[in-house]
Amino acid sequence: MQMIEEIVGPPPLDIRSIEEETIWIHNQLVMNSYILFCKKRTEERSVEVYVLLNKIKKEDIMRFLELHHVEKFDIPFIAMYRKQQCLSLLDDFEQNEAENEDNDDVGQAGQLKWHKVLWIIKELDMWFLLQKRKSVLQMHQRKIYDEECSKIDNSEKYTLNKQLFESISKSLNEAKTKEEIDDVDAKYTLNKLLSGFNIICTIYNLCYLDSFDCRC
Repeated sequence: MQMIEEIVGPPPLDIRSIEEETIWIHNQLVMNSYILFCKKRTEERSVEVYVLLNKIKKEDIMRFLELHHVEKFDIPFIAMYRKQQCLSLLDDFEQNEAENEDNDDVGQAGQLKWHKVLWIIKELDMWFLLQKRKSVLQMHQRKIYDEECSKIDNSEKYTLNKQLFESISKSLNEAKTKEEIDDVDAKYTLNKLLSGFNIICTIYNLCYLDSFDCRC
């Protein structure tokens, strides 16, 4: 996280941004619930997944993000000294399973899994990075679009270029995950290549040559 912040800057700390990230992280947990269990397929543990997801409170995720980003506390400190502020993220959801499998290892299993949800949320704490990337893509797509429009003297070509830009912009605004943003970037680059524009590098790497007068 520190390395990411050094590259793209610190995450936004205003309440609205934290609320938006909280919703995004919770949605990722719901859509990718398999990350919460590794011993059996999620389909075989649908009841446990349902119980787990219903225990996790959005307000606790939000408070964890505030503790982690605003107050700069790490996970062990939060789990030990601030656990009352995010209790639903600290339940040992797999302790009973460990007891059933091997009573001798209950303590160790519980200790290893106690912070599991917190660590998963930390892994998912990439929302601000995705927003940063979307912002950069939008900025460069707008720049290319404006430059192209200033050179187009054919109304049909202008209309097609505008439709492509609006379609890509809409898709980018709606993209919620890294994979979806990758797809939009690839679609944009492919369309430009098919349109005869000489794009050597993708927007993802912010590399524009020839007519865009930029360097990798």
